[in-house]
Amino acid sequence: MGSVGQRIGASGLLALGGCSLGSFESDGGTYRMLAGLEYPGRVQRAAVMGSRFCPDVDEARDGERVEHFYAFDEHCFSYEARSGQELDDEGCFRLDDPGELSVVVAPTGRCPSSDGFASDIVRVEVVSPERVTAGVRPLFDVLEATYFERPDGSPLPVRNRVAMGRTVRVVEGGWFAAGVYLYDQAGRAVGYDPDLFEVTLAARSGGYTTEDSELQQMLVLEPDTVLEAAAGPYAAGTIVSVPASAVDTLELEVGRFVDAPFEPVVRAVTRDRAGQLLYAAPVEWSFEGDPVILELAADDYVYVSDVCTAPPRVPTARSVVLQARVGELVQRVEVLWTAAPAEDDADPFEPDPDCAGSEADAQEALTEPGCGCRRRIHDGAWPWVLALAFVRRRRTG
Repeated sequence: MGSVGQRIGASGLLALGGCSLGSFESDGGTYRMLAGLEYPGRVQRAAVMGSRFCPDVDEARDGERVEHFYAFDEHCFSYEARSGQELDDEGCFRLDDPGELSVVVAPTGRCPSSDGFASDIVRVEVVSPERVTAGVRPLFDVLEATYFERPDGSPLPVRNRVAMGRTVRVVEGGWFAAGVYLYDQAGRAVGYDPDLFEVTLAARSGGYTTEDSELQQMLVLEPDTVLEAAAGPYAAGTIVSVPASAVDTLELEVGRFVDAPFEPVVRAVTRDRAGQLLYAAPVEWSFEGDPVILELAADDYVYVSDVCTAPPRVPTARSVVLQARVGELVQRVEVLWTAAPAEDDADPFEPDPDCAGSEADAQEALTEPGCGCRRRIHDGAWPWVLALAFVRRRRTG
């Protein structure tokens, strides 16, 4: 059980902590880099004073040429601050003064993969601590706002995301993840050093446990729980648990990854009688249509994994009818996507092993008409590993 003042995590995708999804981009668009800062947006622009900025080129572009770089490529680029500040022993600049840090990025000539790229400038706005506030946000709200869109390419509706400063309501016993982020007075996100602002939870009542998924920890709230989140000295908001009986309405929201429109995601949006959003409702998922696997990202989120049918020779429309049930509430929606042909150098197609299932699985599937491929509902296992593989490539080695 979580205790008062328990430290949740210094960084990374944890049950409650930062979620660094974005990267800094250079003025000319040549470089995209990670910097060791927690930030909820696609493109980082600012950091709170006192943090460290640790430049690390992730991608370089020049026309159609694109190169990716990893931890062992750290010698490929030099980083020179226009202010004259030197990198510290860990390869970071200190953001000790408000204003702007400008860093000139240039190839060192020691890596063939970086040769030929021009020098460019990365800028960091340094924000004074007194101009910053904190907010706790459900992690999937952040992902929706940043990396998901409707099937027609339009943004997913803001009304299905809890507003900043509002209490986050979570159904007790459900899997839930959130992030604590910093914002300036205009509401713009501000990156922070996770070693500078420790993220904590204080339980005013009730308690919680954490459960490990493939990528992160998830919170599981007990009945009558009230949690206060904070990032260092900043109060970030309240998370409370509600019973499953609080769910009064259910609707289904279909989306897709912005950078992979062939990957559908579906959220079960639930609200209480007052119209307030609820998270982690106990949804029972089923489908009929083309054989797929449903991956459970959280109790109220599924990812439609098209891994049971061979890629087509040409882009081909596929679909399933997805059903969500919460108690007596039932909603169905048709999920459409376009299956893409395999890459020229792809290995021969083999269905996911779970598509066939065991004899017991096959018998279970008989109770759900149309399930040509058994459902794979992973308790907390994140299909978003795929998404985050290209939105947040953490360095190792």
